[in-house]
Amino acid sequence: MAISGAAGLVGERLVSALVARDDVERVVGLDIKEPARRFSALEFHRVDVVSSDLKPILEDVDVVVHLAALVDPIPDEALMARVNVEGTRRVLEAATGARKVVHVSPSSVYGAWPNNPTPLTEDAPLRPNPGFSPAIQGAEVERIIREWADDHPQVAVATLRAAPVVGPGAERLPSRLLLGHPPLRVRGAAPPVQALHVDDLVRALVLVVTTDLVGTHNVAPDGWLTADDAAALVGRTVVPPLPAEVLERALGRTWTSGVGDIPPGVVPYLVHPWVVANDRLRAAGWAPEHTNEEAIVEGLDALEPSERSKLAWALAIGGSLAVASGAAAGWLLRRRAHRGRR
Repeated sequence: MAISGAAGLVGERLVSALVARDDVERVVGLDIKEPARRFSALEFHRVDVVSSDLKPILEDVDVVVHLAALVDPIPDEALMARVNVEGTRRVLEAATGARKVVHVSPSSVYGAWPNNPTPLTEDAPLRPNPGFSPAIQGAEVERIIREWADDHPQVAVATLRAAPVVGPGAERLPSRLLLGHPPLRVRGAAPPVQALHVDDLVRALVLVVTTDLVGTHNVAPDGWLTADDAAALVGRTVVPPLPAEVLERALGRTWTSGVGDIPPGVVPYLVHPWVVANDRLRAAGWAPEHTNEEAIVEGLDALEPSERSKLAWALAIGGSLAVASGAAAGWLLRRRAHRGRR
């Protein structure tokens, strides 16, 4: 069994869970960085899925779990696409002896739209919102894997679409949005909130790689929180709810200046519903051990207070600039109109 991204948040936990099992004989790990923990049962290779020769490592592996990806958006979208999209192609091409391929996709691939059902099931179409690269590239990776599976019918393929992952060590965009980096809210919008504990995602992966489960399954806690309940758990923020267009401009300024790490394309996901159902995975024998509330609270406990407040102040400044810019533009328009009347 091989795991790409073995030194990442999910990969390292999955390695730990698998090497402890008697029914797993061999675990091969691939990553661009060394894992924080090393296991005697782990055969680790420090490689880059974009540029390294992967075939000697993967050609005799029976199960490939592909986790190597840039999960959070970065300004260099071409680089992100090389890692996520081209990296996936290269892993698949190298896995010539695989009987099963497993990968994790973000639930944001469904998109956040006003006509989304609540919750979304696996049969819903993938409609990632324009401008949000994790969702767009996640949907493209799923398309590539589906096409590869059609050409390799002898290989079983499983996809786990995960709700936003939080919990100890989950320093990702969902954590920064939900837990105080900062907790952003759009004025007049109150979409439901889901928070998947990282350990529940790992348990879902263990089930998939050690059984014959195939197909697409959502991974999410039971139910969801209202926006008010989620906000009550997180506590007060220095950033007040802003109109969507103002928040988008503020995020655009902090994103392009390098001060912030939340792109403006995330705004629709703060406005419209995109929570998912977990019934299909539950029917396969998995059940979450953590509630939405527990995942958020554990994630909060793991964050440094300075980290929780740093970007909040940056965004507050960006929001003030956006509001000021809008006010100045309105003043100029009114002044020109007044001169025209004169």
